[in-house]
Amino acid sequence: MATNPNKLLVGVGSFKHQWGIQPNSQADGHFIDSGGFRDSLSIRFSEERFNLEVADHLAYVKSARTRLDVFVNTSLVENTFTNFGLATGTSTLSTTATSREINAQGAATTNNNIAGAIKFTGTTTGSLGVGVELQSWIFSQCVPITDTEISYQKDGETLIPVSFMVLGTVSGAACGFGFVDSVAL
Repeated sequence: MATNPNKLLVGVGSFKHQWGIQPNSQADGHFIDSGGFRDSLSIRFSEERFNLEVADHLAYVKSARTRLDVFVNTSLVENTFTNFGLATGTSTLSTTATSREINAQGAATTNNNIAGAIKFTGTTTGSLGVGVELQSWIFSQCVPITDTEISYQKDGETLIPVSFMVLGTVSGAACGFGFVDSVAL
């Protein structure tokens, strides 16, 4: 079977977020570009299972998923206050003319301490439109995991590692994590 180039994801794509922006902007689907990233952007799925075994059998006779966790990790290259806020879980950075203060719990006047969406858009070797199956991952509820170390290199590039835990979105009896899209966003 021949390879369909419309179904190949190649390159680094883009990484955008809605963390730390006003809720009305989130409703409008506004995403902030986080700039470039290095190495890779990984989406890790981790599950726990309940395995049923019965006497006199060597193998499990039934297995059911009891938990599914999703994590998104990457390293941002642009040293901006917004990216630093993503890495440290700081949703609000108050500004003055000369400095920015880290507000780890947000400001009382803004509703920034909510889960935000993140979007990874890949690039395909084919043309957009017909036949493209996976163009974007959009995780609608993510919270930054603040377990990071930012290393300032003497003669190298400073990377800001960011990690997100993806929260489930409950709709009736179903629970999901977001969606994938084949439209260039």
